[in-house]
Amino acid sequence: MKIFLSLIAIILIIMTPACIRKPHCNCFNTKSKILLPAFSFVKIHKTMNVLKCKKNIKDSPCVVGKYIIQGSGVAIKNTDGGTLVLSAAHVCDLTPPEVLVKTAEKWNVSLTALNLYGVSKPAKTVSATFAKNDLTDLCLLFSKDLQTTAVGLARRNPEVGDQVISINSPMGIFHPPTVPILSGIYSGPVNQVNDMVTIPSIGGSSGGAVFNQEMKLVGIVFASVRKFPHITLVSSLTTTRKFLRMALSEFRQNKKKFTQ
Repeated sequence: MKIFLSLIAIILIIMTPACIRKPHCNCFNTKSKILLPAFSFVKIHKTMNVLKCKKNIKDSPCVVGKYIIQGSGVAIKNTDGGTLVLSAAHVCDLTPPEVLVKTAEKWNVSLTALNLYGVSKPAKTVSATFAKNDLTDLCLLFSKDLQTTAVGLARRNPEVGDQVISINSPMGIFHPPTVPILSGIYSGPVNQVNDMVTIPSIGGSSGGAVFNQEMKLVGIVFASVRKFPHITLVSSLTTTRKFLRMALSEFRQNKKKFTQ
């Protein structure tokens, strides 16, 4: 009888998930059971409305309609009845594609932020720094009335070999309240402002947050190698902190512009 009970105990131990009590716990650090910051995830939609095409353009690719480009982001501060969201600059860029400028006569572009439960609110760009200028690809958005949980920055840089995770929506995959949680290894810096990780990424991943094992923000996804998407570039912690300091100052100086 004792042997039988022991076997049952062993089976239960094997079958019991390490994180069964907390579905968002840190499963690669089960001793601490730190909560995964999934609630900080923000999906970003950049919507292009083509209202009227130019006439007399042979084989014009212009088609009247609504087109949505999807990206990711992370809530970093709740303030003034809304949320400040960190993402990649090319996700926030409202500059229309050159082909649209050449073939469309009337259009508009707007941003929308969605929280983990799929609630969407309009968003405005507070500040953005594009990779083509200084290798930094970051932006800060403000979404009025968007309610979500903010995360904090890490105190130290990750070390080579550390495990990291990213919460983002590759290919736009997001089924509220379920968002993909991806893991990889921190591989080290690639230049003065960006780092390399082995978290798989693709279109839609840009702007996704990268967290260390303490579930603190260490960077933002902005690029990957097309032929080997497990090699991903992210903003370094130092770069992210420097950008946030500048962008938050800009928000405070122009608060009425973004909160009205």
